Amino acid sequence: MMNPFSESTLPRLTGVVDLKASQCVHAIKGDRANYQPLRWPSRDGDREIGTPQRLVEHYHQLGLRSIYIADLDSLGGKPVQFQAMEEALSPFEDLESILMDPGLRGIDLMDQLDVSRVCDAIQLANRFSKSTIVLASESVRDLRAFEVLAERIGPERVALGLDYHAERFRTVDTDTRESDWLAAAQRIGIRQIVIIDTYRVGTSGGPTLGEICRRISEAFPDFCITAGGGIRNTEDVETLRCCGCDRFLVATALLPPHPG
Repeated sequence: MMNPFSESTLPRLTGVVDLKASQCVHAIKGDRANYQPLRWPSRDGDREIGTPQRLVEHYHQLGLRSIYIADLDSLGGKPVQFQAMEEALSPFEDLESILMDPGLRGIDLMDQLDVSRVCDAIQLANRFSKSTIVLASESVRDLRAFEVLAERIGPERVALGLDYHAERFRTVDTDTRESDWLAAAQRIGIRQIVIIDTYRVGTSGGPTLGEICRRISEAFPDFCITAGGGIRNTEDVETLRCCGCDRFLVATALLPPHPG
């Protein structure tokens, strides 16, 4: 396949792995109920379902040394896919950064699943020393989760995830606004932020987050911004760089062609 990104752009790219039922799936427009497993060309010309480890290997062969891995099952209310994450990442000791979204929802000590997720997140952080745990607005119910996790693994290893759909901010906590999340991250000492527009994911339609990223970058110049959703090529990367973004999530643009 032809790589649409220049050699100088590769160090800024982060390959995306979406996990569902221990398989990697192709995310399109945030319609998670209809995400399909990725299929790879096999030696006999047929297609075989690609494992998460195979996808990480694919990114690695292209020269990427940064991975974003999201647990879609946990985001949907199930336990963290700890083993699938570990198996996908363990063979690649030279990865320079790993963003992990284990689908944390809150810190309710009476909720066994909440407690289990937090423990799994801490264990993942301990297992992979170059990992950062993402707390996403579409799943976290309580901003205090940032403080709890930052106390356990350090604020430098926690990232704020801001989710949008067609440029509209998404949060399960309807009493909070985008500004509340940014202020909480600033107060706690979190300096990494992941901004995704799920409506653009998988569309190859180009990113639309530029103005959102510019506004946040200007208000919080010390934040390191990773942006994703529809990024196709080097030109898209450069456009978002001019809007204050530092790193870029990619998946569809680097995947093997769909079967004809």
